[in-house]
Amino acid sequence: NYGDGENADIQWLNFPWDWNWKVVYYCNALIEGLKTSTASEELITAIDAEARFLRADAYFNLVKRYGNLPIISDETEPTGEEVRATVLENYQFIESDLLIAEANMPGPGEVAQIGRASSATAKAVLSNLYLTWAGWPVKDQSKYAMAASKAKELIDMNYFELLPIDEL
Repeated sequence: NYGDGENADIQWLNFPWDWNWKVVYYCNALIEGLKTSTASEELITAIDAEARFLRADAYFNLVKRYGNLPIISDETEPTGEEVRATVLENYQFIESDLLIAEANMPGPGEVAQIGRASSATAKAVLSNLYLTWAGWPVKDQSKYAMAASKAKELIDMNYFELLPIDEL
């Protein structure tokens, strides 16, 4: 019953906005911090790739839901006065992060823990990005072929399989 105020709290509507921006901020802080890290180059590259994947995924969620967003790629605390980039510019930013992640994250059978992102995860999100990019509002038809190509790369890894219907 919403009429008397019971359960009328709609703060959950802000959850996707707040949560994804927190992911962006934390990933930006991590990426910036890695620039002065004394860890091994191999570890820095792996952590940077995973942070870029998470940031790209958060931005992709935000752009699909809210459209034009400011691109914040450092530890700057947003003021609300930032200039919004176009959806195309956001897609280009997301793509650059995902390509770095795809090139530097481990394969799906090599991740440190089950559930961690891998190069296959980056390929899947890239395919989804290209498919979305081909549609409204950018309508870049060339991205359909890129989406199919990236999906084919994922299939050709021969790591994943579909379960028969009777096993679901």
